[in-house]
Amino acid sequence: MLEMFKSYLNKEDYYIIIYSKYIYIYMYLDILKFTDKYISLKLNKFILNIYGSNLLITKLEKNELLIKGIISKVEKVYE
Repeated sequence: MLEMFKSYLNKEDYYIIIYSKYIYIYMYLDILKFTDKYISLKLNKFILNIYGSNLLITKLEKNELLIKGIISKVEKVYE
Protein backbone atom coordinates (compact mmCIF):
# COMPACT_ATOMS: atom_id res chain seq x y z
CA MET A 1 0.00 0.00 0.00
CA LEU A 2 2.80 2.44 0.90
CA GLU A 3 4.59 1.80 -2.40
CA MET A 4 1.39 2.52 -4.32
CA PHE A 5 1.06 5.82 -2.45
CA LYS A 6 4.70 6.77 -3.20
CA SER A 7 4.34 5.98 -6.90
CA TYR A 8 1.18 8.10 -7.07
CA LEU A 9 2.99 11.07 -5.49
CA ASN A 10 5.96 10.72 -7.81
CA LYS A 11 3.69 11.12 -10.86
CA GLU A 12 2.50 14.56 -9.75
CA ASP A 13 4.09 17.80 -10.94
CA TYR A 14 4.28 18.99 -7.35
CA TYR A 15 2.84 18.41 -3.93
CA ILE A 16 2.26 20.56 -0.90
CA ILE A 17 1.68 19.27 2.62
CA ILE A 18 0.45 21.70 5.27
CA TYR A 19 0.96 20.89 8.95
CA SER A 20 0.03 23.10 11.91
CA LYS A 21 3.43 24.87 12.04
CA TYR A 22 5.12 23.63 8.87
CA ILE A 23 4.53 23.55 5.15
CA TYR A 24 6.40 21.17 2.85
CA ILE A 25 6.66 21.91 -0.87
CA TYR A 26 8.05 19.45 -3.42
CA MET A 27 8.98 20.49 -6.97
CA TYR A 28 9.13 24.26 -6.60
CA LEU A 29 11.08 26.08 -9.30
CA ASP A 30 12.23 29.31 -7.66
CA ILE A 31 11.94 31.45 -4.52
CA LEU A 32 10.58 34.80 -5.70
CA LYS A 33 10.40 36.64 -2.37
CA PHE A 34 11.26 35.70 1.20
CA THR A 35 10.64 37.59 4.44
CA ASP A 36 9.61 36.41 7.90
CA LYS A 37 5.97 37.29 7.05
CA TYR A 38 5.69 36.35 3.36
CA ILE A 39 7.20 33.77 1.02
CA SER A 40 6.42 33.61 -2.69
CA LEU A 41 7.40 30.53 -4.71
CA LYS A 42 7.24 29.78 -8.43
CA LEU A 43 5.84 26.37 -9.29
CA ASN A 44 5.25 24.91 -12.72
CA LYS A 45 1.77 26.34 -13.38
CA PHE A 46 1.28 28.96 -10.68
CA ILE A 47 2.81 31.06 -7.92
CA LEU A 48 2.36 29.93 -4.31
CA ASN A 49 2.15 32.72 -1.71
CA ILE A 50 2.55 31.85 1.96
CA TYR A 51 1.60 34.40 4.63
CA GLY A 52 2.24 34.22 8.35
CA SER A 53 4.73 35.21 11.01
CA ASN A 54 8.14 33.94 12.04
CA LEU A 55 8.45 32.14 8.68
CA LEU A 56 11.77 30.38 8.29
CA ILE A 57 13.04 27.99 5.63
CA THR A 58 14.37 25.06 7.65
CA LYS A 59 15.12 22.70 4.76
CA LEU A 60 16.31 23.86 1.37
CA GLU A 61 17.18 21.28 -1.26
CA LYS A 62 17.08 21.28 -5.04
CA ASN A 63 13.33 20.81 -5.40
CA GLU A 64 12.20 20.68 -1.78
CA LEU A 65 11.41 23.26 0.87
CA LEU A 66 10.30 22.95 4.47
CA ILE A 67 9.00 26.19 5.94
CA LYS A 68 8.41 26.59 9.66
CA GLY A 69 6.35 29.31 11.33
CA ILE A 70 2.84 30.44 12.09
CA ILE A 71 1.08 30.01 8.75
CA SER A 72 -2.04 32.14 8.38
CA LYS A 73 -2.78 31.88 4.66
CA VAL A 74 -1.65 29.96 1.57
CA GLU A 75 -2.80 31.02 -1.88
CA LYS A 76 -2.27 29.91 -5.47
CA VAL A 77 -2.02 32.62 -8.11
CA TYR A 78 -2.27 31.51 -11.72
CA GLU A 79 -0.17 33.43 -14.21
